[in-house]
Amino acid sequence: MESTPGAIEPGETPAQALIREVWEETGLKVKPLGILGVFSGENGFRHAYPNGDRVEYLVVMFQCQVLKREIQARDGETVNLQYFAPKNMPNLAMAYPNQLFCYQPIVNSYFEWNEEWL
Repeated sequence: MESTPGAIEPGETPAQALIREVWEETGLKVKPLGILGVFSGENGFRHAYPNGDRVEYLVVMFQCQVLKREIQARDGETVNLQYFAPKNMPNLAMAYPNQLFCYQPIVNSYFEWNEEWL
C-alpha cells in the first residue's frame, strides 16, 4: 500500500498515525501522552494545489514521550533533523501557537490508545 505523507492511513487512529509518522520521518519511537491542541482555519492551515483544489487541514497536536532517541531520517521526506530550545525554534510551515512548545501538563485529554501500538 502506498501512503500519503503525513496522512492517516485507512483504519489508523490519530495516535497510531502519529507513532508511524514520527518514526518514518525522524527514527524516534514516541508514546503519545495527551493532546496539546486541535487546529485548522485560515491562519496557516489552508493549502491550494496547482490544479486549483483547495483544502483546509485539521491538525491534532500531541504531547509525546520519546522512548527511543536514535534520530535519523528514514523516509526521504526529511532533509535535516535537529533539536531546538523553544526560544530558538525556526518558523514552522503551519501557524502553531508558540506557547505549545513550552512544557504544559495535560489535563482531561482523551484519545484512542492501546499500548500494543508501540
